[in-house]
Amino acid sequence: MDDLIWPLSNLHVAASFLASDIRGTSACPEFASATKNANRSDVNLDDWFEQVANCSGVDIQSNTSNYPDVIKMLKCCGPCILMMPDNGFIVLLKTKRQNAVILNYKQQFSLLPLTKLKDILTKEHVLPLRQSLSEQLLPLGLPTKQHEKVLESLLIEKLSNTPVIQAWIFHPAAYDNIFAQFKQAKFLKGLMLSIGAALLFQIMLIISWYVIGLGVFETNDHDSVFSLWALLLFSAIPFYYLSLKIKNRLSLDFGAELRKQLLQGILKLKPNDVRRHSSGHFMGQVMDIDLLEAQSFGMSFIAITALTQVFLAGIILAVAGVSWSHSILLTTLLILIGMLSLKYYREIKRWLAFDLQLNCKLSEQLVGHRTRFIQEMPEQRHLVEDEDLSNYTKLCEQLDKWGAVLTTFAGRRVWLFLSLLLLMPELTSDNVDVASLSVCIGAILLAAISLEQFANSVKYLLEARCAWVNLRPMYEGAAETCANSTQSQASFTHADSKGAEYPTIQARELHFSFNKRKILDGCDFSINAKDKMLLEGNSGAGKSTLGNVIAGAYMPQQGELSLNGTSFKAVYNELWRKKIVMAPQFHDNYLFSQTLAFNLLMGRCWPPSEADLIDAQTVCNELGLGKLINKMPAGLHQMVGEGGWNLSHGEQSRVFIARALLQRADLIILDESFSSLDPKTFNIALPCVLKRSNALLIIAHP
Repeated sequence: MDDLIWPLSNLHVAASFLASDIRGTSACPEFASATKNANRSDVNLDDWFEQVANCSGVDIQSNTSNYPDVIKMLKCCGPCILMMPDNGFIVLLKTKRQNAVILNYKQQFSLLPLTKLKDILTKEHVLPLRQSLSEQLLPLGLPTKQHEKVLESLLIEKLSNTPVIQAWIFHPAAYDNIFAQFKQAKFLKGLMLSIGAALLFQIMLIISWYVIGLGVFETNDHDSVFSLWALLLFSAIPFYYLSLKIKNRLSLDFGAELRKQLLQGILKLKPNDVRRHSSGHFMGQVMDIDLLEAQSFGMSFIAITALTQVFLAGIILAVAGVSWSHSILLTTLLILIGMLSLKYYREIKRWLAFDLQLNCKLSEQLVGHRTRFIQEMPEQRHLVEDEDLSNYTKLCEQLDKWGAVLTTFAGRRVWLFLSLLLLMPELTSDNVDVASLSVCIGAILLAAISLEQFANSVKYLLEARCAWVNLRPMYEGAAETCANSTQSQASFTHADSKGAEYPTIQARELHFSFNKRKILDGCDFSINAKDKMLLEGNSGAGKSTLGNVIAGAYMPQQGELSLNGTSFKAVYNELWRKKIVMAPQFHDNYLFSQTLAFNLLMGRCWPPSEADLIDAQTVCNELGLGKLINKMPAGLHQMVGEGGWNLSHGEQSRVFIARALLQRADLIILDESFSSLDPKTFNIALPCVLKRSNALLIIAHP
C-alpha cells in the first residue's frame, strides 16, 4: 500500500508524468524546489498546480467531492492527483469497471478497488464519525448487514455537505488544437472503426448483388443461391448495427467534449473582448453551438461514409468490365458538387453574418424597448426592422435556391438517368456478361444513394463550418494569453509576511492606449503592503483603466508592472488575479441568479466549508447587510438575482465589496463601489473595508 502513495517532495514527478501523457510535455523541473523537504501546510497547492499547468500547457482543475459523490467523482476524474488525509498523494490514471488504475511511486500501474480507495481518502472524516454512530446503533441490536446499511445511510446524511476529498484533474488545455483534443479523447479510433464497419456492410451488399445476378441469369439451383443471398444480407446486419452504435456514442461524446472545451475557452476570454460585443452577438454564438454540435460530427460521419461508398462504387464500375464511362461520369458529378458547394458556402456565410447582425439588433431593442417606446416616433419605430427583414428574406431565397441546385444536380435522379443511359448499349447487347452487369447495376444504385447522402451532408457541414468560424474566437479565448505565457520561478510573498522585500505593486513607465487614444502615459507608482490609497479624477480621466491594468484585465503596452517583485509578464494571469482583486463599476459587475452565499464566495471557494460561510456572514454583518440576511427565509442560501430576492443598488454594491474582501487578496481595488451608498451606510462599510484589506486602492470621483 505504501508504494501507492506519493510524498510531497516527489509530487512534481507525478505531475510531469500526467502532463506528458496528455500533451507530450513535462512540467518544469523548477517546481521540484517548491515541494522538496516541505510540509503540505507550507505550500499553496492550488497556486503550485496552476504554475505547473501554465508551464506544461495543460489545464489542471481543482475539485472537491462530498461523501455521497466520492465514487461517482472517482469514476470520471482521471487522470488526476488525489490528496491523502496525511502528507501524501495518490495518482489516479483511470477507472476500469469497479477498479481504479493507480500510478504507484515506482511509476508502475496498480489496480485498487474503488471502494477501498474511497475508504483510504475519506478515513479522516469518516472513521471518527463512523465509530460514534456505530456506538449509538449498538443498543438497537440490528443484524450486521442492516447495521452497516443504516450506518452508511447516516454517514451520507451527516457528510452530504462536507467536502471529504480534493483532486487536481488534468485535461488538455482549452487552447489546444481541436484535433489534438479529439485525438486525446480517442475519437479517431472509434470513427475509423465505425467507417470500417459501414464499408463491410456495403461490400456484403455488393456481393449479394453478384450472387443474385448469378442465381437469376446463369444458375438453375435457385434455392441454394437465394439461401446464400439471404445469408449475406443477414450477415451484413451486425456490421450496420455496429457502425450505427459507434457513431451514436461518438456523437454524444463529441457534443459533450465540444461544449466542455468551449466553456473553458469562454471563461478565459479577455474582458475587453467580451465588452466589445453585444449580448445578441453571444446569443447568436450560443445558437451556433447547437448547430455545430447537432450537425458537425453526425454529418461528417455521413459525408465520409458516403464519399467512401462513392469511391467504392467507382472502383467496382471501373473493374466490372462493362464501361469506364460511368467512372468518368461519377468523377464529373463529384467535381460539380465541389463547385456548387463553394457557391453555397459563400451564400451561407452572407446569411449567417446577417443573421448575427439581426440577433445583435434584436437584443439591443429588447433591452431598450421602454426608451424606444417613449422617445421614438411611432410611425418610424419599425422602418429599420422592415428593411432588415426584407434583406433577410432575399438572402434566404438565394440560400434556398443554391441549396436546391446542389441537391438536384448532385442527386440520384441525374446520376440514375445518365448512368442508365450509358448502360443501354450493354443492356441491348446479346453478348453481355450477366454477372458483371448485375454488379454494375448494384454499384450504380449504391452510388445513387451515396451521392444524395453526400450532397445533403455537405450542405449541413458547410453550415457547421460557418458556425465554427464564429465560435473559434470563443474556443481559443485562452490561446494568446496562455500559449505565449512564461512561468515565473519566483514564489509570491504575501503582503502579511514580515520583512517583505518589494512593494505589493511597482509600476515603471506604464503606457496604455485605447483606440489610438493615450490613457496612461509613463505612469510611475508603487503600492506597499497595508497602504490605503484613494484615486480621484474626473470622468474619462483613465481611473478605471489604470485599475484594470493593475488588476490584470488589460495588458500594459509598454513599461514594467510587478507584484511582490515578480513581473506581470512572468506570472500566469489567473495567479495574478488571485493576488489582486478588483470590484468593477456597478454596470460591469453582476449578481448571479444563485444563492447569496455563491455570489459572496464564488471567487474564494465553492462549495464552501462551514468556516467560509461563517466568514461570509461576519463580513456581511460588518458591511451592514446583517438585517437584510435576517429577513431572508434561507439566510445566506437565499436565491438572489433575476427571479430571486430583489436587492437594491446599495445592497448589491455591498455584496460586490464583500465578494472582493472574502478573497483575501494582497491588493483590493474598489472602482466607485461606494457611489451608491448613503452617508450612513458608507460610514458603516468603510471601516470594514479598511480593516479587512491588506493593500487597498479606492477609485472615486472628487
